[in-house]
Amino acid sequence: MNFYNCTFVFLRHGKTLPNPVDSLRKLAHLGHEQAINFKENYGNSFDKIISSSAIRAMQTVHDITEGKDSKEIISLDILYALPGEEENDELMRMGERHGYVSLHTYLEKEGDNSTLLHKIGQEGAFAIGEILGNISNKKILIVAHAVTINSLIYWMFQESSIATEASLHIQLGECQALEINTDADGKVANVLFIQ
Repeated sequence: MNFYNCTFVFLRHGKTLPNPVDSLRKLAHLGHEQAINFKENYGNSFDKIISSSAIRAMQTVHDITEGKDSKEIISLDILYALPGEEENDELMRMGERHGYVSLHTYLEKEGDNSTLLHKIGQEGAFAIGEILGNISNKKILIVAHAVTINSLIYWMFQESSIATEASLHIQLGECQALEINTDADGKVANVLFIQ
């Protein structure tokens, strides 16, 4: 997969309501407002949107696209969870143990368990690469979850020290994003934080 002169926007979903079943968490009123604010400040003209299959991520996409159905919106289960139930349970326990922290902190504190974070990042990056292939001059929105986004960036742009550093240390809040731009050679040109 090569991305020439492309813009990738990695967006964390909006604020959610509590639910004991994580996959069923929905956006709170504030989460809908955050997504609409993102759209108003950043726009919604993307060539393709790839989203976690979790309800809260899909609701964020819905608010950004103003509910328009589009063949350019793709839902990926791997951006939310790994195929094995045991692995997903362990990912949830990691989140409960550490809360919302950077990928670097997860990797540091989890040791061998951090392979799950790498696995979700590798498999997600592979799936996105399969969907996109070799592209140029495209603007792609990827909506997912805090640590999943960081792990994706780490694996999609691992040849870039600036993207790797950003993926390890930046913590995205609700409806905050990282924009990564590639140049004509497919290399990372810059990384921008979007509030």
